[in-house]
Amino acid sequence: MEYIIINQYYTVPIKRHFNCRYCNKHIDIFDKNDKRVVFCSHQCEKNYWRKESKKKGNK
Repeated sequence: MEYIIINQYYTVPIKRHFNCRYCNKHIDIFDKNDKRVVFCSHQCEKNYWRKESKKKGNK
């Protein structure tokens, strides 16, 4: 099985699948240049962190 290095702490297999943390869309990845591991798109990642930061501010 081949792996790619996402950053210094995170190594994942090239063929992988996951559900987006924001929209719960199922993603299958087969390309070694695609480094997504949690979110399906940049927009979902922005929306997720915007939502999380608002949660922490309303304590």
